[in-house]
Amino acid sequence: MDISKAIIICIGDELLMGQTLDTNSFWLGPALGKFNIQVIQKLCIIDLKTVITKKFQFHWDRSTNKELAAKSALFFLLKNYKNL
Repeated sequence: MDISKAIIICIGDELLMGQTLDTNSFWLGPALGKFNIQVIQKLCIIDLKTVITKKFQFHWDRSTNKELAAKSALFFLLKNYKNL
């Protein structure tokens, strides 16, 4: 069975300033492992649309599973940017 790879992108000024702990990645890493998805990298970036867009584009261009990448990006956008 092939192992899919994932990158977790954490977004938030409060994460970068140490005001909030990143409990989502703590939960998400093992949860993805149950589906045979290996987390190979975790990024933490500022909550700025231009930075978010550049990071998503950078990793999208390198993705070998565009369908999974698209679903992940759509999930993020629907969850976090309902007013776009």
